[in-house]
Amino acid sequence: MTPPVVGTGTLRRLRELDSSGQPVLSVYLDTDSTRYPTASARADQLQELMAGVGWEVGEINAERVRQSVLSLEGLAYGAHSLALFSSFDGAFLEIVPLPSHVDATAVLDTLPWLEPLTSLLSCDAHRRRVAP
Repeated sequence: MTPPVVGTGTLRRLRELDSSGQPVLSVYLDTDSTRYPTASARADQLQELMAGVGWEVGEINAERVRQSVLSLEGLAYGAHSLALFSSFDGAFLEIVPLPSHVDATAVLDTLPWLEPLTSLLSCDAHRRRVAP
């Protein structure tokens, strides 16, 4: 299956998510099927990442993200990683399959953390320019 593509439209849409100043949990998960073969294994990875963020995540927000990861059995096909963005107040939960591997991490801030996505976009644009 062809990996998903992250384009400028994806970045623009995520940058414009309105958190109304509430915290946003940004999570990048590794979906390597040899390391994380099941939704349950990805949920364990998620739990470990969120423990590093701390109590600020909020139990309701954390549970919403956990349940989303558990329900993603078929979504990750063709993706090497997943990015999840969840507002603290529940206004949005965005899930983006990624075409390349990114380091697993979780960040809590007032805006979605998009740095790993911008590096994917830059790599894809560079590959297209040098390709014959």
